[in-house]
Amino acid sequence: MPSEQDVITDTTAENDIVFEVEDVESIRVRTTQSCLNCHTSKRKCDRKRPCQRCIQLGLVGLCVYEVDSIVVEEVYETRVHTDSAAK
Repeated sequence: MPSEQDVITDTTAENDIVFEVEDVESIRVRTTQSCLNCHTSKRKCDRKRPCQRCIQLGLVGLCVYEVDSIVVEEVYETRVHTDSAAK
């Protein structure tokens, strides 16, 4: 009869394996589609450059967006290959 400690260890080991597999598959790289001003203030952004909200607030020069999706895809590819090579 396994002790209570053995059962907890076995369950934890199974969960760790599942977590590691799910962690690699569920890596999700999303860029913010709105400008950083709208994003931080949680306001709707029309995604123009500069957006209408920044124009109204006089923040035309500060209406910036996150990095382009091509750079984000490269980071994603690097992260996936690094994570899978580490295992």
